[in-house]
Amino acid sequence: MEYSQFFEKKNKTIDDREFFCLMSDSPEELQELVREINLEIGSGFPNDWIYGVISEAFCALENDDLEDCLIESDLYNKDLIEWLHNSFALELCEETREQTYLPKMTIIDLISRAQNDCKCKIYEAVDEYMQEMEKVGDN
Repeated sequence: MEYSQFFEKKNKTIDDREFFCLMSDSPEELQELVREINLEIGSGFPNDWIYGVISEAFCALENDDLEDCLIESDLYNKDLIEWLHNSFALELCEETREQTYLPKMTIIDLISRAQNDCKCKIYEAVDEYMQEMEKVGDN
């Protein structure tokens, strides 16, 4: 099944920024996965960035194995700083600093690593979900 079909791109009415959300007819198991990821990574509330990465992960993993997916953090410093405004980002940066501190690591390097680690966690959760759903479908 192509789970990416259950995500839709919309625009916020306030500032016209794009965001992803689940369609109303998405499977309950998929809704639960999205809630779990938002709870594990974020504050539990829906987060536009997390939804976007989940949608991105489904698109990538429907075509490739996890090992073949190129998971990268944002390229531009402006985008990394914007990501840092997410309620969960500072805590992830602190975890990354504790785990991978390098003497010459800049703050931008740290944010980039933390974002990449976060994306990898999301991709892994999506991959695990897809494998579980494939097993259920095979039975």
